[in-house]
Amino acid sequence: MVCGVAGAPEVGGLAVEGELALVGTAPAAPFIAVYQEALAASLESAGVEIVLNVAPNDPSDVPGQLQQFSQALSLNPDIIFLNPVAPEPAIDLVNEAHAAGIPVVSLVVPIDSPNAVSVVYNAVLQSMTTASSLFGAIGGSGDVLEVTGVPGIPNQLFWDAGRDHALELCPEIEIVGSVQGLFQPPLAQQAVVQYLSTNPAGVDAVIQTGTMGWAVRDAFVQSGHEVPPMQDVGASQGMAAYAAQHPDYLYYGSITPPVSMAQGAAQIGLKILAGAGPRVNQVVWAPHIIDSSTVGDFVDPSWTTDDGTDLTSDEVYFTDEQTAEFFTNPELGPQSAE
Repeated sequence: MVCGVAGAPEVGGLAVEGELALVGTAPAAPFIAVYQEALAASLESAGVEIVLNVAPNDPSDVPGQLQQFSQALSLNPDIIFLNPVAPEPAIDLVNEAHAAGIPVVSLVVPIDSPNAVSVVYNAVLQSMTTASSLFGAIGGSGDVLEVTGVPGIPNQLFWDAGRDHALELCPEIEIVGSVQGLFQPPLAQQAVVQYLSTNPAGVDAVIQTGTMGWAVRDAFVQSGHEVPPMQDVGASQGMAAYAAQHPDYLYYGSITPPVSMAQGAAQIGLKILAGAGPRVNQVVWAPHIIDSSTVGDFVDPSWTTDDGTDLTSDEVYFTDEQTAEFFTNPELGPQSAE
């Protein structure tokens, strides 16, 4: 980790002025769609000018995103927010931005460069913690179905790494099937229904890459199976409501609130723009883990079990006081995430 980002404009004060560019990723996953919309809304409400807001159409289109990053650089904005499709190929352009005095904030996916500030969550830890807890809860052995997202993108790779760590801890767990849900609940439900049609014995548990838990549950119900214990990474209100209504159900999930996370990233970027001086260049949040005993604390009794809305809470992300600790001059820039 490094201190500061050279070239950040010293505009100072609580109000922040400047031009910025947003280079996102394809909103194939609902979480990404909500996150990027909330980020743009937060920045617009702060009064800064967004001179470019683009994203490739395909979540694996690395060349397309790099071209969009080059377009952002050509506009010479005061700061660039980047949600990288793949971090390594972007490093040269990040370094080019640094040389031009343009700070870069990497969103969701970390960039291994001293010339960017990454505002991310620990997706590997999230995957490992929830999967290993689930494996332990079913006795440390059994047949498990996995439902994956988009092959090759960073969030899938992080989940894969966490799963592998969990399997090392629980060597008697066997992954007996793998289907692709592409982070799209309807596709996930269809894929699991198809799997169960050819594997009628079912499985002892399910792990899934994120945001598809409620659809996986519905696939088992549709197929006439009992809903197995589940890893519900990126929990939905509907799946959380189901778990709360069935207190004996084995359930391990996480709260990754896209709006709060996006607003926090906007606040950090604006503070960099204001000259607050980041102390570190990797700002990493540990997703909030929930289980059968705690999920009810975050559930509204009015929620229905078919609600795919992301489970959120204002109480689990960085506080304003915690965010201030990342900066040398925290009095500069916005004092809260909005």
